Amino acid sequence: MSESSIGTRPRVVRLDPRVVSKIAAGETIQRPSAAVKELVENAIDAGARSISVGVGESTDQWFEVADDGCGMSREELLLALEPHATSKLRTEEDLLAISTLGFRGEALPSIGRVSRLEVRTADDSGAGTKAVVQGGHLLFEEPIGRPRGTTVRVEDIFWNSPVRKRFLRAPQSEVRLVTRLLAATALAYPEIAFRLVHRGEPILELPAADGLENRLAQLHGATFSRKLVAIEGESWGGRVSGVVGVPELARPGTQQQTLLVNGRWVTAPWLALALRHGFGDLIPPQRNPFAVVRLDLDPSRVDVNVHPTKREVRFLDEQALFGDLVRAVRARLSDLVPTWSLEASDRGGAVPSRPEFWSREPAPIAHPRELLPLLHGLDPSGAEERMASGESSRPTFADESQAPLLGTEGRVSDGATLPPTQLVPLWQLHNRYIFAQTKHGLLVIDQHAAHERVLYERALRHLAETPAPTQQLLFPVVVQLEGEDWDAYREYHEDLARLGVDAEEFGHRTVLLRGVPSQWDRDPEGFFREILHEVANKTARSGEERLRQLAASYACRSAIKSGTALGLEEMNALIDQLFATDVPHGDPHGRPALIQVPLSDLDRRFGRH
Repeated sequence: MSESSIGTRPRVVRLDPRVVSKIAAGETIQRPSAAVKELVENAIDAGARSISVGVGESTDQWFEVADDGCGMSREELLLALEPHATSKLRTEEDLLAISTLGFRGEALPSIGRVSRLEVRTADDSGAGTKAVVQGGHLLFEEPIGRPRGTTVRVEDIFWNSPVRKRFLRAPQSEVRLVTRLLAATALAYPEIAFRLVHRGEPILELPAADGLENRLAQLHGATFSRKLVAIEGESWGGRVSGVVGVPELARPGTQQQTLLVNGRWVTAPWLALALRHGFGDLIPPQRNPFAVVRLDLDPSRVDVNVHPTKREVRFLDEQALFGDLVRAVRARLSDLVPTWSLEASDRGGAVPSRPEFWSREPAPIAHPRELLPLLHGLDPSGAEERMASGESSRPTFADESQAPLLGTEGRVSDGATLPPTQLVPLWQLHNRYIFAQTKHGLLVIDQHAAHERVLYERALRHLAETPAPTQQLLFPVVVQLEGEDWDAYREYHEDLARLGVDAEEFGHRTVLLRGVPSQWDRDPEGFFREILHEVANKTARSGEERLRQLAASYACRSAIKSGTALGLEEMNALIDQLFATDVPHGDPHGRPALIQVPLSDLDRRFGRH
């Protein structure tokens, strides 16, 4: 048996002083939850398959972490209670590729200096040891009998540091921190069983799970996976994987995000920003998506020795990793969009079907043209032939990009009518929401947000490709502009022309408005002023962002309003156009355009089983 190992497991040894000098400042136990974190991470590094945490009335009264890991011999335990003794480092080179969690050896000594610490441990030899430390001094050690593993009990933490004890959070706050810690760690290690007991009552009961999907089901319920989409992609020196939630799960702050780097739960605001960028305009700027993201990277490219708590990490190439995460999220956003299918037994309406949640391959998304006959309840057989011959389930237009537009009454208008038998039965609630029955429940569509999405994508195409046609005004309108609105017109007049605005300077700070998009026929001057005023108060960091802001303003001002009554044909036309867009899930400001209500949720609310 070599000096540095016991079997295949490295043994605890004192670190060389030269290695100690290379490590950041030693562990500082700022709060009880930080001590729990250190002990849980040590248990994972010890190969535990089951970890149990117990808490008394409060974490500063007592807490205990027990595991079934490899345990320690008497000699190793006594060394582990000394500063800078560890089984996880040997040389300076080891600091450049940390592959464990609690790699510092001073966790136990740091906790022992501010508490009454009791450690009971046994390795495979069957000989156990108990040691008690108080205020950093070993009071006694004795042999005991126990199964393989380690139990660490911490009592009266900060008894000798009254200032730190005085500024502890309320007991329930510390318990919540411990709960969050165990939940995040359980997501990183679904193969390990975790248990948390507070005042004798279990708070978390997480048996070992077969993968992240089952672990999420344990934490959030069996149906939660329906609101998640798996992400996966290559990254420099490793891989990106995990899940993101549908836009409806987005919340202020980032508490609903779990970022894992080589199994370590970390905080990294720029990674959270990458997730936000991946969603683009699907969620509002002040909200962030639900996410569990795992980054498995080459340890030599990650520095975990940045902060004593090891919650903050540093990467060799953060910019490349940022882009990789954005691309991994964007690549699967199409899975957030319901695809549509029609069964022979349900010809009366559209049937959404989502791809399998954990499918490794992206689910095929129907081409927008393929959606139209299905949404109108037609027999899909022969649809391709009808499309090829120019026949469609809805009317054709001389300028397809302009259909449907707002008519003179502010409604969605195709310019023609569909046979009633080809219309999906729909219902409008309070002239605001459109209800559609699906095979598995209910689809609710916000008519304003849906029309915004349609007009937004159409505006982007006009700005980048073919300009929109203009509806000439019978009598041109003279518009007097002031201050920022005039500056906005001077900056955006060419872009506005591509959206269908025919205007020219007509003297000092005056514009002659000759033609407008057909959606503006009710109040051309009002729409024109609103657009200028809105873009005048926006700042863009790039040319692309500038055009997106203009397109979003145009779409918001031009879309049908909440409170506008729509006929059945108009509602069908709007849904057709929505599902022909690239991202029908939300409007350009991040608000959802549609929500799916599963039939199972309704059954549960009404007590059906």
